[in-house]
Amino acid sequence: MSKGQFKSGYDPRRNLEGRPHGSKNYTTVISNFIEATVNYTNPLTDEKIDCTPPEALIMHLYYLAIVKDNTAAAKLLLDKIEEIVTKEEEEINPDGMTEEEINAELRKLDEFKSIEELNEDIAHLKNVINRKEKEQLRNQ
Repeated sequence: MSKGQFKSGYDPRRNLEGRPHGSKNYTTVISNFIEATVNYTNPLTDEKIDCTPPEALIMHLYYLAIVKDNTAAAKLLLDKIEEIVTKEEEEINPDGMTEEEINAELRKLDEFKSIEELNEDIAHLKNVINRKEKEQLRNQ
């Protein structure tokens, strides 16, 4: 018997009953967290909105990046936006945009935008993601 294995017979460290029925695994807990709705207060407008925790995180990162001049938050957001845009470019263009129109949209990302414009970008990205998810479900 190698080191770390249980010896035969009773050992108090063994879980003979297994995981309790109805307990949730890590993936379920994370999925529930991502899909949950939280009440987020926009620090710029003091407007309360219902959104998912990831949406609240993104909005707060925008606030930190723009209002508080937090360069780490700005870099994180720009990297993520660039990753999403790059992924979109690699896939079929569902909106029928020309390469010139896509490049114009990418140039817009290089400029600092207002919170409203960034929220519009987030809404657009969510729509694109939702459309792609629906398309993938139809193709399965």
